[in-house]
Amino acid sequence: MKDFKSADKLNKDTKIGTENNMNKFLFPFDNLRTCQTDFMNTYFDALKNKKNLIISAPTGVGKTVAALSPAITYALENKKKVFFLTSRTTQHKAVIDTIKLIQNKFGKKIIVLDLIGKKWMCNQPNAQIMNNGEFSNFCKLHRETGSCKYFTNLKNKSEFSNLTKNALTELKQKSPLDVNESIKIIYGYNLCNYEVSTLLGSDANVVIGDYFHLFNPSICSKLLKKSKIDIDDLLVIVDEAHNLPSRIKDLGSFSLNGLSLSRLQKILAQKLFNSELELVDNIFTGLQNYMEHNLIRHRIEELEITKNDLYDLIEKSTKLSYDQIIDTLIELDKKFDEPKHKSVLQNLIDFLLEWEIDKQGYIRILNYSELGSKKLFKFSFACLDSSIICKELINSVHSTLMMSATLNPTSMYKDLLGFSDDVILKEYETTFSNNNRLNLIIPETSSRYTMRTETNFKKIGEHISNLLNNIPGNVSIFFPSYKFKDMVAPYFQYKNNKTIFNEFPGMTKVDRSDLIKNFISYKEIGAVLLAVSNGSFAEGIDLPGDQLQGVIIVGLPLGTPNLITKRTIDFYQKKYGQGWNYGYIYPAMSKTIQSAGRCIRTESDRGVIIFIDERYIHSNYYSCFPNDWHIKISKEYTELVNSFFKIK
Repeated sequence: MKDFKSADKLNKDTKIGTENNMNKFLFPFDNLRTCQTDFMNTYFDALKNKKNLIISAPTGVGKTVAALSPAITYALENKKKVFFLTSRTTQHKAVIDTIKLIQNKFGKKIIVLDLIGKKWMCNQPNAQIMNNGEFSNFCKLHRETGSCKYFTNLKNKSEFSNLTKNALTELKQKSPLDVNESIKIIYGYNLCNYEVSTLLGSDANVVIGDYFHLFNPSICSKLLKKSKIDIDDLLVIVDEAHNLPSRIKDLGSFSLNGLSLSRLQKILAQKLFNSELELVDNIFTGLQNYMEHNLIRHRIEELEITKNDLYDLIEKSTKLSYDQIIDTLIELDKKFDEPKHKSVLQNLIDFLLEWEIDKQGYIRILNYSELGSKKLFKFSFACLDSSIICKELINSVHSTLMMSATLNPTSMYKDLLGFSDDVILKEYETTFSNNNRLNLIIPETSSRYTMRTETNFKKIGEHISNLLNNIPGNVSIFFPSYKFKDMVAPYFQYKNNKTIFNEFPGMTKVDRSDLIKNFISYKEIGAVLLAVSNGSFAEGIDLPGDQLQGVIIVGLPLGTPNLITKRTIDFYQKKYGQGWNYGYIYPAMSKTIQSAGRCIRTESDRGVIIFIDERYIHSNYYSCFPNDWHIKISKEYTELVNSFFKIK
């Protein structure tokens, strides 16, 4: 992985900044951490020259404040706006707290707009349990009919009401506020939280939001228009940017499945829309028969198809042209008034419209989902190339900073996110002492599909049991999938005295929060968290101090070898000459390193990080580990672990 060496690397001996450096960048703390001076100088220079920057910096560098300080400094001096994007709601508070420190130290008034998803800000009952499409229609209906008092209170004829003006005045005076504090104030005026918040955007110095607020073109254009923000005035900071390529690809993908269409059939039957029901019945039958003929009969799970395959299939099933079908469905949409019903229909319309478009970097797939014993079709128009969507925004704003602890290699993210060749790439090494961590590979067993046998599971279980009996306190174990976790668990869960906590698919935010609180409470006697490397616990938790003393990563979280994975590899090979690296190996190692990062969160933390899979010593995987980790490789590891915890 020689690309790792191409970026400008800086080690922990980087010179500490002076007081002048801190004041220059509105830095709120008394001391700069190692690397922060270079980080801030590099970013400020990039802002001055309208350059973009990709920074990979491990936990402990202080990325949030090192990014915000120069960005806010430049924004205030040049009438720009900082847009801080993060996928983690907990990071919103960290940004707000940092801005408060800057404001208090330097006496600068900084107005902040903190945004989350629109439905999560809505005052209407049950809004938050709706899916996004249903909520969008629900909101539109209430706005257009004047039945939402929170929205109608915004204006008095063509001008904003006194309520709105007073709410904005209070928000500005009390800023910076987090989204919950803002909602409490706006609700007191009986106003729409989202609409008032976006109005604050015109005066805001900093906007905090999710990726979709800028990278979803429709949401971005509406937000900027309402907030009266010029896109070329934006200084964009993307936190945890290693997640962005997959989020963008999900955003750009569309699908149609049998379950959704069967819901539409029931709605039409209830409304006695007989001619439209016949149309949808014919579409459903045609798609279902096509799936059964091409997949079930041949005992295959998925098939790559063409645009014309679906055209011909639907036209043959309905005896109508593709355009006539879409026109009929659009007219049907006008007859629907319930948001839930409109959402189901619009999903079909949107899919058919998108399917018509020829796009580079996309694949069309037929597969199926299972509902009990029944298999229902699923047609997908899947995005393989995140750069298509990203580069349009990146080329429009003043500057973009992508940062994360796992943006390695930075050259890959340059390609995947659509940056030009003049983007600045930086990688920093850890500032934490290597004496506080033991990184160890146990080069036995594997999560390969060909090795998923009882003998292999038993051997993995023996390693885990041995480690759990030698690591004091809490331990997290990350598996490549839920299925693999469940296959291995019986071979170790009854062979140690630690209480076991399990991550399950579909856990809510409350479920996860409760589990972590209970897990932490066992830190004195020790517990085990069983989770997956691509799940919420692999990067969404922060367990400093003695809350977590060991992380065990079992196997490699490689992508499922399905059509999308294979075509992604082919696409990246053709476009960048890096098919297997970009499409398979590097994403898996990024997840591995993210999981490993749960263990050491502060400079005083101590812990062991164990990797169990023989492939971790292969050069194409081993080269992905940070150079400063000093990983040991051993099959006889018990004494290494024991000795580590004896040394204080």
